[in-house]
Amino acid sequence: MRDSRLDPLFAEATALPGVGPKVAKALTRLLGAPPGGDGPRVIDVLLHAPTGGVDRRTRATIAELVPGETALVEAVVERHQPPRSPRAPYRVVVADDTGAMTLVFFRAKAPFIEHLLPLGETRWIAGAAELFDGMPQMVHPAHVLDAEGLSKLPPVEPTYPLVEGLTHSLVGRIARAALDRLPALPEWLDAAFLRQRGFAGFAASLNALHRPTRPEEIAPDGPALTRLAYDELFANQLALQLVRAHMKRAKGRASVGDGRVTAAVLAALPFSLTGAQERALEAIRADLAAD
Repeated sequence: MRDSRLDPLFAEATALPGVGPKVAKALTRLLGAPPGGDGPRVIDVLLHAPTGGVDRRTRATIAELVPGETALVEAVVERHQPPRSPRAPYRVVVADDTGAMTLVFFRAKAPFIEHLLPLGETRWIAGAAELFDGMPQMVHPAHVLDAEGLSKLPPVEPTYPLVEGLTHSLVGRIARAALDRLPALPEWLDAAFLRQRGFAGFAASLNALHRPTRPEEIAPDGPALTRLAYDELFANQLALQLVRAHMKRAKGRASVGDGRVTAAVLAALPFSLTGAQERALEAIRADLAAD
């Protein structure tokens, strides 16, 4: 029987905010479904570990932007340049005290861009810059934020394995919602072992993965993932031991012979058994005679 404290973790992922029918289908393609279930569970979301992260702590002026590197820029929206043809991109020029930069959006709707980047307003833009005709530009910035949005931007954004229909930010939001359902559980690993390995608790390790404050926290060989990998191996070994103990409790059927067939076989052999072979036969007879 499963401990009732674990029930929130074994609820279907559709119980999490933001997981509607469309997202649920994508999550099922990504995480699969347990036997007898329609889709992944909350615990499946929690254990879907990131493979890397984007450091959003780096702030830069427009003049300091390095092509190919991600950064967060504070700038004022100066002008909009709507496309002259459906295939052309929508461009928005932003500037700070050190220079100007162009934001490029393909197949964007003008009302959406005008709402996202109002003229004369300050916005914080996150993404990777590049140079085009000698001017910095960002194509489809990862984030365009006002002051309130900036306060909610995580310092390090985890990047996850994905399928079509899911984004890193969406999976991250779902994983953080799953963290809120994590019950308070007693530590099952030895305290001295935890200190020796430098492991945090189970909940703290999951938090480090989905709410990292430093890129090192989600490293493949970092303490958070190593702790969770150890938990998985340890749980597997315990499960095997429980199954084995259950099987050993069940009584078997003793089988005790009188030795006539064995004697006939041994007499027909063109050689004599070695001492090791004799001991092996004795062990087999003892096992057969046991219940």
